[in-house]
Amino acid sequence: MRRWVCCGLWLATLGAFVVGCGGGGSSGPAGRVSGVVTQDGSPAADARLTFTNTTEVNGKKDVYSTTTDKEGKYNLGGFAGSSGIPPGTYKVTVSKLVLKKGAVLPPDADVAQIEASGMGSEGMPKEYTDPGATPLTVTVNDGPNDIPVQVKGKGKGK
Repeated sequence: MRRWVCCGLWLATLGAFVVGCGGGGSSGPAGRVSGVVTQDGSPAADARLTFTNTTEVNGKKDVYSTTTDKEGKYNLGGFAGSSGIPPGTYKVTVSKLVLKKGAVLPPDADVAQIEASGMGSEGMPKEYTDPGATPLTVTVNDGPNDIPVQVKGKGKGK
């Protein structure tokens, strides 16, 4: 009988551990973010948006990125099984690569490499590309968020 009690306690403990480790779905509130990026009033096609959370967790700031379509529209959400990004305050940077005519790039090239090679340049003003200098700060709430992003001025590539 004692063996059955010990075995039963061990199975109950194991069962509680397995249930406690189960994952799936969202781990909390999530904001689905969408909008249109414009530069001097015109849609910014193929622009790269990066949302950097202003709050550090374990010494890190969460970063989420997306790219606009040909009409400047973007949609940010649905990462790692969640329906969006955590609510909070984010600094937003916008970058857009403008290639010289005839330039062919490797798929993993970044803007700094392309500028250094002379094959293209940054199409957004410098202050919008730097997380420490960007004037764009937004608040993401739980649920749907329509957040238009307006960039003023031209970059080197315009």
